[in-house]
Amino acid sequence: MELRGKNCIVTGSGRGIGRAIALSLARDGAFVVVNGRKREDEAKETLRLVRDAGGDGTLVMADVSTRDGCRKVVDAVPGILHVLVNNAGLGLYSPFRDLKDEAIVRQVNVNFLSALYCTQEALAKMREGVVVNLSSITGLMPSPGLSVYGAMKAALISLTKTLAVELAPIRVNAVAPGVVSTKMGESLLDILGEGWERRNTLTGRVVDPEEVADAVKFLIRNDSITGEVLTLDGGTTLVGRLTRGERP
Repeated sequence: MELRGKNCIVTGSGRGIGRAIALSLARDGAFVVVNGRKREDEAKETLRLVRDAGGDGTLVMADVSTRDGCRKVVDAVPGILHVLVNNAGLGLYSPFRDLKDEAIVRQVNVNFLSALYCTQEALAKMREGVVVNLSSITGLMPSPGLSVYGAMKAALISLTKTLAVELAPIRVNAVAPGVVSTKMGESLLDILGEGWERRNTLTGRVVDPEEVADAVKFLIRNDSITGEVLTLDGGTTLVGRLTRGERP
């Protein structure tokens, strides 16, 4: 798929990974629906950067953890939708025994239902095209303190594979990053402890948002890939762990 002139949605694109993905698509001439929930100033900045990068777009402030929010985002697409990137996510670190109902429900809604709702709503404007879901290595390996987040990311991987079969010829894939150098990733590193990345990756560093964006664009452009999960974690799933302390 060539992206010039194509209509794309990137949920949760006010900052971080979502912004990097939106800009990557814009550099190839795509029209990008930028989505934010609360921080309108950040979302407006993403839209400005999208236009500066050579693309075009529009901004929709909506809570995509609700069906109405997803419908609002999809309705902003001017015509056929070619690419949907379900990026919106929320990780709340807590021991399982201490999890409160509000934190459980919010993580289920943002990390899983947002992708489910947005994909369903998107089908009204998609004939062919690509859906890319942002999962996580927490959906592939035990991640103490991130039990609900990881469970929803695992559910997203399962949904990805099922929808690849059910929605063909629409292609559905997922990206599973490790710890990424965003505000959320930096908060997790504060919990995991100094030097975690040296002990628990093969590359000695965390993942850059732009590297995730490159992976997403690769999955969009390669017409032979569907139902797959692309892991980019510097080797954490091979040698490391998402927990405090030294690797055994």
